Amino acid sequence: HVLAAGLATMSTAEWKCLEAWNKTDRLTVLWDADPTYVHDVHNEAGLFIRKFRSPNAPLVQGTLASQPPKVRVVGCASTVLQTQHVRDILANLTPEQFNQTLVVLPDGGTLGTLLQALPSNANGLNVTMGLAMHETPVLSFVDQVFTMLETTSDTWRLEQLQDFHAHPVMHHIQRTQGHNPGVGRAMHALAKSHRAWVSADDFEELGARGFAQDVRQLAPLRAKEASAFLEALSLWARALEGRLEAMPSEVHAGDDEDVASSAVPWIPAGWRRFRTVLAVLQRLQDAHRPMSTAAEVRAMARRMLRQERVDLLGEPNRGLQVMGLTETRALDFDRVIVLDMNEGTVPQTSRPDSFLPLDLRSSLGMPGPREREARYAYLVHRLLNRASEVHLLYRSSPDRKEGGEPSRYLMQLEGSFHKPDGTPHLAVEHVTLHVPLPDSRPAIRPLTMSDPMRERLKTWASEGMSPSALNTMLQCPRNFAYRYLYGMGEATELQTSMEASTLGSVVHHVMERGLEQAQGHILTTAHLDDVAHALDRHLANALQSEYNASLVKRGENVLQLEIARTTLKKFLRQEKAELVAGLPAPFIQDRESKLSSKHPGTAFGTLAFAGTADRLERVADIPRVLDYKTGKVEAKELKLKGDWTAELEGGQKGKALQLVVYATMVLATLDEEAQAAGVTAAIRSGRNVKAGLLSLNIDGESLVRPQHVDTFIAWLADTLDRFAGDGHVLEHASDAKYCEHCVVLDPPASSSY
Repeated sequence: HVLAAGLATMSTAEWKCLEAWNKTDRLTVLWDADPTYVHDVHNEAGLFIRKFRSPNAPLVQGTLASQPPKVRVVGCASTVLQTQHVRDILANLTPEQFNQTLVVLPDGGTLGTLLQALPSNANGLNVTMGLAMHETPVLSFVDQVFTMLETTSDTWRLEQLQDFHAHPVMHHIQRTQGHNPGVGRAMHALAKSHRAWVSADDFEELGARGFAQDVRQLAPLRAKEASAFLEALSLWARALEGRLEAMPSEVHAGDDEDVASSAVPWIPAGWRRFRTVLAVLQRLQDAHRPMSTAAEVRAMARRMLRQERVDLLGEPNRGLQVMGLTETRALDFDRVIVLDMNEGTVPQTSRPDSFLPLDLRSSLGMPGPREREARYAYLVHRLLNRASEVHLLYRSSPDRKEGGEPSRYLMQLEGSFHKPDGTPHLAVEHVTLHVPLPDSRPAIRPLTMSDPMRERLKTWASEGMSPSALNTMLQCPRNFAYRYLYGMGEATELQTSMEASTLGSVVHHVMERGLEQAQGHILTTAHLDDVAHALDRHLANALQSEYNASLVKRGENVLQLEIARTTLKKFLRQEKAELVAGLPAPFIQDRESKLSSKHPGTAFGTLAFAGTADRLERVADIPRVLDYKTGKVEAKELKLKGDWTAELEGGQKGKALQLVVYATMVLATLDEEAQAAGVTAAIRSGRNVKAGLLSLNIDGESLVRPQHVDTFIAWLADTLDRFAGDGHVLEHASDAKYCEHCVVLDPPASSSY
């Protein structure tokens, strides 16, 4: 006797296969459908049952009419929001309720996103559909390793090792075997020294021995011959699989979040599929030798991996069940959650029909689009038969690529699913979810000056304040406190390409070394010509000193080097043109001159300044301090007038403040008579070279005299005195361009200074 159950749809040919048993009464078909839609001739969900079911054949008892489920139709703005809503539903369930919960994925592409959103569950989960290999981190990890092997060097690119270390597969290993913070410190140290190519020995010397061993294990994979590469790759994959499997086999109640996330199985499962692909390639190579180079093996492995799927089978009688729509036949659950209820997915309309015309298919009794769509209708309606709670989720985005319109079946549940008296069988609740707007940025809490901070401020002010530190204090007092009073310094960042600050250092280095022969002499065009002729040599020396010469041969650093070269040429051309035009030639006193000055007896005690001037010179017997800027500076930024110290408040005139400090330090080196004559301070701008020499101007005067310095010192002492006042609050300046420390938490009261 033949028992047929779970039939979703049948063609005439398929039914004829069953008729042989049916004619001899040896066939029993369990028609799993509810009379409410089977007897409705307008409802396509019962199409194939009405066509093939004999009049006397019973239907499996349904409860739609007597005990209809609670149905919620939920519109979500995106697939991610759908999976987050599933997580919210599951988060409040007990383990027993998990056992009676089904998540249906009509579109298998959503599985990867869903798995990452699911909460931990003591009873685990069972995924009956396969996960595409490209939806697991394993494929991107293998592809990344293959890309690393395409270089010809015996060392490794630092940026590739950074990506290798940060990849989810390596993170999974670190999470199960313990994270080593020494790797990050080693990466930081190597990047800070501009090391583009590194080896395992470099990491071992810096204390990252575990990661150094990981890098050494990659060395055998550099084999060029196909068989040798396959052998090395198989050994490496086998060793890594052992480390990936060192994880808890299942999650238990009370496990912390790290343990629960480590038990998610798709990374080890994906790695096992990778090893299976390698075994197939190994047998193919041993039998027929179709591949001769390692590159061919990598290409073949990539192609095969993209066609693989990962099985994530669990316990079918326990835990959360995740299935495709077809796999739900003949299965009943108390709680059903269906995702991707959109046209094009449910029903699926993108599949091409046969080349046979529709009228010919119909005359031959062959199934067409109507029968195919009836199958989807039946599968959706059957989920309602004995469920008590049904959630139907769809993507509400109007973009067809992101969702399209809701499935027709969502409307059909309400519009054509009625009792004999015309009232609907189902009470459908409609909910629309949107991506929540981000909360407002948390307020950055102010700091209050304490006695240790006050003492540190006095020490800092008396030991030598730099112009950049003063600008930081004026731009954002809170950031200044973290950087200078708490001693956190400037934030250091990993730098694998030449940044603006490095570009400026290179330019300064070239001008300092290039004008070495001009020091102690009046500057001439010959001096400038000598710098121009030896520019390449000076640039090479500057890169060796300030950066890493090997990093400027490719990529964006080539452009940065050309920018530096062009900026230097513009500086030299402009200064030469000024000399040719008859402007007074400066007498070069010093280059990269170390300046300092002390000013006792102020309202805040002794104030001291310290800094390095790019060039110290004399023009018409008047001292002049010159600073090079690779960025853009305009003359208006260096003009101060009226109550000019008020213009320095807030750090809006940072470049003018820098020149005032330089002029103050130069004046301190002069005798009383020379001080009365004054000094000048100027900037040459790399992006505004044609403007020529941009001089500091106070009340229309380019000379900085002692009275200007006295005004500046008195204002600065008052500013520091207010800064150090009892209960003074140091707040973050909202208009500050960049505060690297203002987002950190307030230090504890016991912090040392």
